[in-house]
Amino acid sequence: MSLAPTLSLAPLAFVQSIVHAAKQGDFPTASAGMSPNIIWTSNYPAHRLPFGGEVKGPDAVCRMLERMFASAEALSMEVHKVVEQEDTVIVIGVEQLRVRTTGKTFANPLTFVATLSEGKIDTMRLFGDSYAVVEALGSSFPAP
Repeated sequence: MSLAPTLSLAPLAFVQSIVHAAKQGDFPTASAGMSPNIIWTSNYPAHRLPFGGEVKGPDAVCRMLERMFASAEALSMEVHKVVEQEDTVIVIGVEQLRVRTTGKTFANPLTFVATLSEGKIDTMRLFGDSYAVVEALGSSFPAP
């Protein structure tokens, strides 16, 4: 088990280290970098995708991230802008993804916002092209 990153890193590097740990399946490290009251919010429709909507708490956020990373592989991320100010990190860009079940690739313009409190991630918000994501991944999940 690796040691949890500390906020001695700059906020952007800290958030990146937590997301990287989750992508690698190191959920104990990812969870250790999250506030006990963390809230993840995504504009993806929860009734269509298992990583849409809002979840609360490190365990729920890690399960949601696990489902998201299991659904599609990130091929690249073209970062257009990064804003790092005090306790807030904003990343705007376009990610290229490959659906794991079909091999289909697609572009997802997104904005990711994270806030930190007391040395841990307190909120994570993901705003992406929900239409493109549902079109690419929607058939991978049963409709309600």
